[in-house]
Amino acid sequence: LNIYPNPTNGIVNLEFSKALDNNLTIKILNSTGKVIIYDEAKSGQIKKKFNLSNLSKGIYLLEIETENITLQHKIILQ
Repeated sequence: LNIYPNPTNGIVNLEFSKALDNNLTIKILNSTGKVIIYDEAKSGQIKKKFNLSNLSKGIYLLEIETENITLQHKIILQ
């Protein structure tokens, strides 16, 4: 998984190393844990793009869930 650019001024790209075998749930949460963006990546996808330019500057949490694991990454919005 490649997340870029980070820090960002608004657009965040997720690029998977290969086409997804299963669906993923993608959430972006604010500092209080509130889900601000909820989306899904479907089987076969390689890239997703999110526009965060309408959000306040700060640190957000990207959470990616599959059936078996949950990954978390910080996103810095400048």
